Amino acid sequence: MKNLRFLIIFLGLFCVCFMITTTLKAAELPPFGIDDVFRIIYVSDPQISTDEEIVVFEAEKADTATNHYITHLWMVPAKGGELRQLTTLDSSDTRSRFSPDGKK
Repeated sequence: MKNLRFLIIFLGLFCVCFMITTTLKAAELPPFGIDDVFRIIYVSDPQISTDEEIVVFEAEKADTATNHYITHLWMVPAKGGELRQLTTLDSSDTRSRFSPDGKK
């Protein structure tokens, strides 16, 4: 019974400390501004290979110098792993697809 009471008090104090720390860290962050919107990378159109080993997706980012969005294709192993950028041109590349037989 004493161990249960100690555990409840400990967890309560831990939660209070966690909330105070989280509140202080949130207060240190600058407000979300319009410039932050242009740093967001939008991920869309995931395509899973026919063998379910690879996922290719689009990543769109604002290019403030040209006032356009540029989309590149990225690849990642379906079970997790390192990302690999497939396209790097100054123009957008979209709509990746795998062939039904899995050869392309």
